[in-house]
Amino acid sequence: MLASLAISTALSSAPALAEMTKSLNLNGATGLIDMPSGDAQPDATFSFSVGVVGPITRTTLSFQISERLSASFRFQTWRDWDNIIPGDTKESDRSIDLRYQILKEGKYRPALTVGLQDFTGQGLFSSEYIAATKTFGDRVKVTAGLGWGRLGSYGGIGDVFGDRPPVDPTGVPNADQWFRGEAAPFAGVEYKINDNWTLKAEYSSDDYLLEDDERGLIERDSPFNFGLEYQRGPNMRFGIYSLYGKEVGLAFHVILDPKSRLTGGVTGAAPAAVKARPSRSQDPDAYDGGWVTQTDAGPILRKNLAKRLAADGIAIENLAYTATTVQIRIRNSRIDAGSQAIGRTARALSHVMPASVEVFEIVPVVNGIGASKITIRRSDLESLEYAADNSTLLYERVSVTDAGPVPAYAIGDEDLYPRFRWGLKPAVRLSEPMKGDIGLRLSATYDIAPGFVLAGSVYKEVASNVDRDTDPSTSALQPVRSDGSRYTEFGDPGLEKLTLAWYARPAPDVYSRITVGYLERMHAGISGEVLWKPVDSQLALGVELNYTKQRDTDGGLGFDEYDYDVVTGHVSAYYDFGNGYLGQLDVGRYLAGDVGATISLDRVFANGWRVGAFATVTDVSASEFGESGFDKGVRFTIPFNWALGTETRRGFGMTLRPGRGDGGARVEVDGRLYESIREYHSDGLDPDWGRVWR
Repeated sequence: MLASLAISTALSSAPALAEMTKSLNLNGATGLIDMPSGDAQPDATFSFSVGVVGPITRTTLSFQISERLSASFRFQTWRDWDNIIPGDTKESDRSIDLRYQILKEGKYRPALTVGLQDFTGQGLFSSEYIAATKTFGDRVKVTAGLGWGRLGSYGGIGDVFGDRPPVDPTGVPNADQWFRGEAAPFAGVEYKINDNWTLKAEYSSDDYLLEDDERGLIERDSPFNFGLEYQRGPNMRFGIYSLYGKEVGLAFHVILDPKSRLTGGVTGAAPAAVKARPSRSQDPDAYDGGWVTQTDAGPILRKNLAKRLAADGIAIENLAYTATTVQIRIRNSRIDAGSQAIGRTARALSHVMPASVEVFEIVPVVNGIGASKITIRRSDLESLEYAADNSTLLYERVSVTDAGPVPAYAIGDEDLYPRFRWGLKPAVRLSEPMKGDIGLRLSATYDIAPGFVLAGSVYKEVASNVDRDTDPSTSALQPVRSDGSRYTEFGDPGLEKLTLAWYARPAPDVYSRITVGYLERMHAGISGEVLWKPVDSQLALGVELNYTKQRDTDGGLGFDEYDYDVVTGHVSAYYDFGNGYLGQLDVGRYLAGDVGATISLDRVFANGWRVGAFATVTDVSASEFGESGFDKGVRFTIPFNWALGTETRRGFGMTLRPGRGDGGARVEVDGRLYESIREYHSDGLDPDWGRVWR
């Protein structure tokens, strides 16, 4: 009682600090030093971590999927794996973790989390745990937990739920192992010295049997670990540790918040104010619609609008008007938010169109086809510009409908088509974090006519840090993906793609695409797609059919090396669950001739961030697929404007897999329809509608 009072008094008399950080461990997951904790990161936190324990390196990407659920994708490398053979022999493993916070921390209640570590891998890192964490004041945090598998290998208290079977087969969820076998307790404490420095100490239940007893990579003489961590601002954290009595550990974490831009916002020229019309009583002649009979009115209006919109990277595809309504079809090449492009277009219309025009119909065009039609009343634009909560008020009065056909009387631009663009830029191809190659990519696009696009690219590697296996694949299936390293090695420089695509609107709410040519670096052929997606629907349905031949590995035009062709296709359903969560289900035939389904879930943020995961199960057995069992992985896209604050639609994306087999592989085709048009539908416009006034 007296001790508790003394501790409470000491904590309350200390200088006030910021809330204790929910720190990451050497595994890149929320935790202490080598052990997990019951904490959860703030919603949507995305982190990149590198942890070093002697000759062991762990590189981890983690994402807080929701307030309670998080996932990690880890690359682990053991150097000096076989000390008998001279040289730096290595063993690598990729694993996926899941964590779910059952209870959030309360006044008297600890945070409680249950976790699965490496639950679909080879079993080298497989563990399960339950961890509880409680914060005392603003300086002290205490964790205690119980681990199984690797986290139950030291100081066990018995096999509470039965024996733990071996992992068989590898690469699939090892549910028979979960929470079985010897269970062992772990614990730790964190003490926050100030807002930058934190001390940590823990008792570890990981005996490092593989690294110490079997391989002799490290010495584990004690279960106790100690560490000192330094927090540099909200985005970086460093740690140095004394591990297991003999080893030194290092950690580096980058912590990012997709909800908040690093630069605070997107820079760019301020928009022109909405130009208000005079009232009808003051200037009734201004509302006379006789101007529509003037033969030169259309070209003049289009020229003036084009001049204003060019500053924002917006081009006019078509312009049609009556005395009271104008429809403008725009192509946005720079502004990352569709709502902002619509707002800039509406402002330009207020300056250029005669006062009699009350209705603005703005049709964003993607790949030559109208994605939707946003109708804004000019009087609403004038009255709400400076109103409180003007974005919400405007959205309540705006309608988003099907784009419909181009009006027969629309004025086009003869100089808009054909259009040729090209670029030579540095490029990065990563196979895992910090592993890949850098090179130069020569790309070109030729817009022949609305909806017809010819595009191609060539890549030349400049430098690489990847050890590639160039032996032919020994896969039991056609090597539609497992020979990827041969394409990288022998196809340098190589033609990545050369395609002709036709995009169309065959019916209301229906979109189509046909792409022919060298679709990707491993396969060529023809791909056709039809998508049904009403602009106000959360559900979309699509069908895709492809005929492809496998290309030669030299990056050229030939098909002699494999002599393999296949018909593939999928029926797809897309659903917007709200709050940025998008689900997709694809059922059909894959490149190796296998049949099955792919399910994926992505979280999309208003600023362009995207983080997701996918899994494919087909009639290919786990043994035929390889050590990773079935195709699965995570993917993310980081928009450049989030980090740089500049107006651009470009970004950096990556897909990571525990292993790449030939089952469940789809042909990679640019311009698939759902992602092309969703930005300008209701579900795509809603999250960032506030930028309509930007």
